[in-house]
Order: sequence, then C-alpha cells, then structure tokens
Amino acid sequence: MHTLNIALNHNFQGGGLFYVKPPSDQEEETYDDRPDIPLRYKNYNWLNTVERKNTSDIVFPMMEEGDVLIHNFTVWHAVAPIEVGVRYSFVLFYDMDNPAIQSDFESYEEVKGGGGDDDDDDYVIPVTFYHEIENVEIDLAFLDKSAEDDDEWLLMIEEKMPPFVKVELDSYEGHIFHALISGTDEIVSTYVVRDDQQLYTIELKDDVINNDEF
Repeated sequence: MHTLNIALNHNFQGGGLFYVKPPSDQEEETYDDRPDIPLRYKNYNWLNTVERKNTSDIVFPMMEEGDVLIHNFTVWHAVAPIEVGVRYSFVLFYDMDNPAIQSDFESYEEVKGGGGDDDDDDYVIPVTFYHEIENVEIDLAFLDKSAEDDDEWLLMIEEKMPPFVKVELDSYEGHIFHALISGTDEIVSTYVVRDDQQLYTIELKDDVINNDEF
C-alpha cells in the first residue's frame, strides 16, 4: 500500500507530516516487513508532545502548498499537533497489486522459471481479454475489494473495446473483472483470473442477447 500526500496550504504553525527513523542496526525481520521503532514512539501520549523540528529520530519534510510526498506502508509516519491555524492536505492511497497499475508486477516468467520467490503465490499473470461481438463495444473493469470498509469499487481498465481487438494486461490470480456494455452498468460476464488460463473471451449472456437493444 502506498500513500500520496498533497499539501494544500502551509500557513499554519507547528504540525506537519513527519517520519520516524528506524534503528540503523536492526537485523531481524518483522512480520509485516516494516522496520521496528522504539516502543515510546508508538503511543499518542508521545505524539501529542511532538514539536515541529528535526531530531536524530524524526524528520519533518519541507512541504509548500502543492508539494507532493509518496511513501509506502513500511515508512513510520505521523502528523504533529497544530499550534496555530489549520492544516489542509489531500491524501490518496493505492496498492501495487492492482491491474490499473501495470508497472510494478513481478514477472510471471521469472517466478514460473524459478527466478522469483518460490514461496510467493502473488506473481503476475499476463492475461488477454478479447471479444467477437459485432456492433458492440465493451468496457473492462477491475472489481477492487481492497477497501477497508468492505465496499467494492469498479476500476475502469479499458473503455470501448472493439470486437476482434485483444487487450493485454498484467494481473494476479483471484483478481475479478467485469465486462460491461460500454457506457452502461450492464454486466456482460465476469471473470476470475486463474493461473492456468491467460486468454478470456468475452461473450454475451443470454439475457443480454435477448434484450431489445441488441
């Protein structure tokens, strides 16, 4: 999981995003791949006393209005108390196990060929979507179930897929895709990515074929 933080103002005193430096001599691995930090930094009593100044343990990045910071979940961070004014920021979260982000996948060929981590099932699978439905354009969407509130979101991957044209992308086993009639919420078919299948041919369901629109 990654965080993108955009500063919307800087006319306040105190406060601000800061990072906690992990010990440089840490050798043991942690259960979630995050470096460990001293226990005293993991409570609100300490956080509420933090002043906006760099120390040997914490760093306040300089952020002017419009500046952007990106870090992943392994970076310990927090926001110090505001002394004067109001701090505004725009924060986005995204993960790298998402077919909408195609640039950070571990190679399927590398893992299958023995070059990756043999204990890691989350290797990339190259998949291809294709349809031969004439006079119909298809929207391909990824069903995102990663939201903390258990909501499901459709992320558009490819819009207005014409017939006889292949759409190739990287995904992971278990990812779910919906094929929809372009510009509508009418689901044509649903596909779950499997390790043993890389080509998915989109076909209309009977109830869609019999619809008077088609």
